[in-house]
Amino acid sequence: MTAYQAMQPSMPLAGKRVLVHAGAGGVGHYAIQIAKAQGAFVATTCGSRNAEFVTRELGADQAIDYKKEKFEEVSKEPYDVIVDLVGGDYEIRSMKILQTKGGHYANVINGGFINQKGFLLGTAATAYHMTKGILLGALGLGPKYTVVVMKHHKHLGLTQVAELMQQGKFKVSIDKEVPLPEAAKAHELSEEGHVRGKVVINVANL
Repeated sequence: MTAYQAMQPSMPLAGKRVLVHAGAGGVGHYAIQIAKAQGAFVATTCGSRNAEFVTRELGADQAIDYKKEKFEEVSKEPYDVIVDLVGGDYEIRSMKILQTKGGHYANVINGGFINQKGFLLGTAATAYHMTKGILLGALGLGPKYTVVVMKHHKHLGLTQVAELMQQGKFKVSIDKEVPLPEAAKAHELSEEGHVRGKVVINVANL
């Protein structure tokens, strides 16, 4: 449960300010609902077509149109938690509005720098910023920096999210459904980064 694990080090979230980048996407729309269910103020970056979706349907307190506004300029107060599903220069800009002491930046592995700089330079930039962030956080010279990888604790959060679903505080939004023979299309849609919620692969008719 990537969204839960990204924020878990900062839980409980009641009274905290949370920023979710790409909140309309698969992981992002989960993160918004989890944070709101715990009583956080939640802002999110998204396109204008998804503003109503993230606020009215998911409960986000603020939608920031990334095409028209710079999120670091719109934010009036620093955030306690930032969940970054975009990466690249979003990471650098996010650090400007994150609490230095007690803040938490969750890097959900993404290809941000690679998309911006190409594979070699992008990989080097990713490694540099990860190492720098983790080191400064460990030394207490910057916010806590975590890299979210589904590995040893892949089931962490499933019970909590299941409880939220039973309480009607969590839902899964499905943008598109494709048959198994077209699975490659599902991956392409996800990689394009403009999906609202999840893309599912239907294997029922095999």
